[in-house]
Amino acid sequence: MKLLITSLMALLFMASTGQSQTIEDLSLTNPVMSFENKSVKDYAVVENNGTWYVFMSSFYRSRGRIRSHVVGVTTRDFKTYSSPFLIEDGRSGGWIGMASPDIKRIDGQWVMTLNSWGDKRGQKNQLFYKTSRDLINWSPLKPLAKNITRGERSIDAAIIKYNGWFYLAWKEDQRPQIARGRTLSGNYEFIGDLRFTMANGSRVERFENYQFFVENDQVKLLATAQRNAHLPTVFSLSGSSTSARSWQSWDRGYTINLPRQGFNTEDRANAAVLSLGRDAAGLYTLYYAGSNRETRDEFSGRGWNRMGIARSSDLVNWTSLNSAAAPSQFVRCSSDSRRYNECPTRLSGAVSVILASNVSSADCVRGQTWGVSGNRIWVDDGCRGIFSVVSAN
Repeated sequence: MKLLITSLMALLFMASTGQSQTIEDLSLTNPVMSFENKSVKDYAVVENNGTWYVFMSSFYRSRGRIRSHVVGVTTRDFKTYSSPFLIEDGRSGGWIGMASPDIKRIDGQWVMTLNSWGDKRGQKNQLFYKTSRDLINWSPLKPLAKNITRGERSIDAAIIKYNGWFYLAWKEDQRPQIARGRTLSGNYEFIGDLRFTMANGSRVERFENYQFFVENDQVKLLATAQRNAHLPTVFSLSGSSTSARSWQSWDRGYTINLPRQGFNTEDRANAAVLSLGRDAAGLYTLYYAGSNRETRDEFSGRGWNRMGIARSSDLVNWTSLNSAAAPSQFVRCSSDSRRYNECPTRLSGAVSVILASNVSSADCVRGQTWGVSGNRIWVDDGCRGIFSVVSAN
């Protein structure tokens, strides 16, 4: 049955026709994606004929620890999402999890770069890639640039094929690196550390979550600031694209200053990623993760991340979607010693509640070990959680 469903999805991808929808057609508000008890970020998004293929790191708690999978879902409206057609957990290679997908169309196929996750003792995170013809069916994991990353903690890979070379950016420990190779699967030659210069001439170092793209025949790099609310920054290649050493230097950097809305008061635009070109409305789309201060210690310090969207015609001036009603509060409620407990929300009338993070070793299941009674949250049987609460009126 799973094979049949997968094959049908692939046929729909290949055969779908008609005018693509635009984001404006959908009447959306930020955040457009959130999941109970899961923090999702590191998006890679491809739109095809009105269907968006969304890949992400999904962080969750399992057997007493935080884990991460790379998950793929589809949506036609950013309101409802398919069941996952891809769950890459890395277990076949003995990894704790996988994270940080990035997707490019190269030589007639889709290439996803990603890395193992979890910092398993004696097994540092490494880079991998997968390939697909249809975005649904993916090859097994394959090592990426193993000849120069073996034994070093390597994450946040991004790749581009340009002038017959595969250029690879990644982060080794906290150092941004660049290398190139003649083939995707072969050996890579190390070029050096990435160097970043803002438009005002100031040098900056701490960037992560890279994405290469080309605009008006100019190679550019989108990267996330490790400080400054994790805002995205756009850089341009400094020198000639035919010189390997030029790929170390990126300048004319400018920050994409997205507004604080109800879902991103702490990290405003973490691990942002661009659409692969303009859509039918002639606009670019930026997909980004936002989190709130109240959850910043959860999910191994990543917070409860939800997806926001912004739009631009020129890659400089951006407009975020309007925000839905901001969460009025986050409430921590605990069933200590497995006893029933109720927690007030300080809101009058009915409330809508989402479990942002389960902070207990017990299961928190809506309707079984937690729920809502009027404007109060109840928990039982050891459930302890952080709950996002808004007025239902």
